[in-house]
Amino acid sequence: MNLENIFAPTYKLDVKPNQAKHWIVIGAGGNGGYLIPNLLRQISLQNKMLEISKKPLHQVTIIDADEVEHKNLTRQNFIPQDVNRNKAEVMASRYGRAFGTEVTYISEYLDSEAMLKDIIREGSLPPVVIGAVDNNKTRAIIHNVFKITRGMFWLDAGNEEWAGQVVLGYNAQRDFQEGNRDKHVFNLPSVADIYPEILEATDKLPTELSCAERAVSNPQNIFTNQLAATLMMGFANTILTSNEGLTQHAIAFNSQNMSFTTTLNKGENLIPKPKQEEPVAEVEVKKVAKKVAKKKKEETTS
Repeated sequence: MNLENIFAPTYKLDVKPNQAKHWIVIGAGGNGGYLIPNLLRQISLQNKMLEISKKPLHQVTIIDADEVEHKNLTRQNFIPQDVNRNKAEVMASRYGRAFGTEVTYISEYLDSEAMLKDIIREGSLPPVVIGAVDNNKTRAIIHNVFKITRGMFWLDAGNEEWAGQVVLGYNAQRDFQEGNRDKHVFNLPSVADIYPEILEATDKLPTELSCAERAVSNPQNIFTNQLAATLMMGFANTILTSNEGLTQHAIAFNSQNMSFTTTLNKGENLIPKPKQEEPVAEVEVKKVAKKVAKKKKEETTS
């Protein structure tokens, strides 16, 4: 048992909930299709409050070139009337209209760093890039932009039929910086930092797949997609609403046995690690030793 990790403080990232952001959702199918309705609902509420305060509003962009197919109706968040329509367009029009939120959609695949940089630049707000994709080449594109974009959040979900993970990275482009009210500014490791093997992927971008290759889908479970989307929404909700700060950055889950493993913002999990004058475990051991010595002294004098 690692005593130092047990006693180590959990750091709170200041997510600046009162600052508008540009939410860029890449992928509107399995995970994205279940995330978008709840995300737009919450953004619409936050925008109403920002509007009252006369502050800039959150912006939303959805990116996906896929069209809804009949096979998608069994697992993804679409209805028969959506067949042959672009997935990003369906999500943007249906839920943007439902919640009174303006949503931009791009009916293309993200296939280059330049494309993502342009989208971020046009938004002119701190970006929250949400990767709801099923290929690592797209993640590599997001990773390369993430590493050079100060103030960017990268929320990523990846899953197989039953198991998966959701990771929130943040690029502060600075070492750990103390903040007010126990909230701080620091880097959070991205999915590529935690699982570096994804950068060595040999899979293809969607634009590189043949028609036959696109027709082959990895086995998925509808509840696994819904659970991944719910966990993503949990992170998004914290960014949108929490004045208390963010205390965790990764959750691994299994929808079959309902197990969850949460990675907290402790020093050994952060990049770079915050500086500490003395190992926390040693401090706690010294505290216990002092209490024991004091108790013995009291027993001796009584």
